Amino acid sequence: MSPKGLDIMQLQPDTLFSPNPTHGRKWQKGLQLVVAIQGGLGFRHTKDFNKALIAKLAWMIGSKKDSLCTRILRNKYKVRDDWLRRVPVKQASPIWKAIEKTKDMILKGACYLIGDGSSINVWMDSWIPWIEGFKPKPKDNSILMIPLMVCSLINQDTHEWRMDKLMELFEFESIAAIKKIRFSTTQREDKLIWIEDEKGRFSTKAAYKMAKTVMNWSRPPSGVVKLNVDAALAKESAMIAVVARDHGGEIVKAWAKEYQTCDPMVVEAAAILWAVQLAYAEQFTSIIIEGDAKVCFDAVNGKAEDCNWSIPFICNDISVLS
Repeated sequence: MSPKGLDIMQLQPDTLFSPNPTHGRKWQKGLQLVVAIQGGLGFRHTKDFNKALIAKLAWMIGSKKDSLCTRILRNKYKVRDDWLRRVPVKQASPIWKAIEKTKDMILKGACYLIGDGSSINVWMDSWIPWIEGFKPKPKDNSILMIPLMVCSLINQDTHEWRMDKLMELFEFESIAAIKKIRFSTTQREDKLIWIEDEKGRFSTKAAYKMAKTVMNWSRPPSGVVKLNVDAALAKESAMIAVVARDHGGEIVKAWAKEYQTCDPMVVEAAAILWAVQLAYAEQFTSIIIEGDAKVCFDAVNGKAEDCNWSIPFICNDISVLS
């Protein structure tokens, strides 16, 4: 079987198809879309649920939630503001090691809500919800090594961004995203929020969903990059995210951005299209795209007239690129 364009495979992860020969960019191998069907919460998923509970505890520690348990752990292991991005300690109890292992999972959707900006590292922390990776792009990569806190970008008298500093340090896209951030005129602490929840809350349910995705993730063949896509709706907009991993399971790159729609079908399809566009931009020669929006994946693989009326233009763009 050698169809033109895309094909959706669920149980044949080693099957890759030829790219569209009429497109300007030539891929060595084609595009495969994989539907990752996620089951409900049940007793057979105890391992995933346990990991979700541990991740919730890690979130409470990282976000400074006040409880006797978190105070004891933070004091014992000398947890600082940069704990989530620090290398795990070597000498620790089994429970602390388990907590440390969930930090990577949390960082995929954690972003700071700026209070006074004193605890947020400009280059290393996630603090811009509307930009890829939640971090700004510098004008010059050499300044990435210079320690810089977000508070230094804020005029403490007017409580506004220092435009001279923004223009000096960042690319235009990053400046535009930073200017959208508003903060209180009163002194408040920086707050860690979960970007996929409209109220910024990290729940056991969210942790379970992510833990299950990580546990069920299968490695692509050697030389192939797998891009996992996801989308989350808020009241008036949405967030889409793409994570690229190699055959060793290592994260190659991760992206996230705001998408202006309230239609769940459109945003799920847009996430797939963005993954294809990113693959071209990054010059990945062989890719697999994986997600849990089965209706959208079916639409991409089917005929334009058979898909939901809201997404045929997106499906067509995906087919053209592939």
